[in-house]
Amino acid sequence: MSDINQEAPNMISGIDAMRGVGQTRAKGFWADAWGRVLKRNGARVNAGALRGLLAKGLPVEPRVRVIESRRISVHADLCLVRCDDVEYVILCSAQQQQVLREQPTARRADA
Repeated sequence: MSDINQEAPNMISGIDAMRGVGQTRAKGFWADAWGRVLKRNGARVNAGALRGLLAKGLPVEPRVRVIESRRISVHADLCLVRCDDVEYVILCSAQQQQVLREQPTARRADA
């Protein structure tokens, strides 16, 4: 691959485009998002809000979590979802979603 020019040429063929000639290396999600925010002319970073977010830290467990999902027919899924300390059994179809059961999660006693 040493014979392929890695610099971005002015014009490339379709084959070179498929090979990725002239492409930049992909960034991670957060690097790309912050790069876009900071690159915009009107973007302002609220240092106080950012400091508060970083002081609190990111949550260890997401607030809403899908525990299990089963396809019960070609038109519907049955999902077990946990939000905070409540579990929901939800019937999901293209037209509607219906909560079939709602109950608090059982707390585990730490030994």
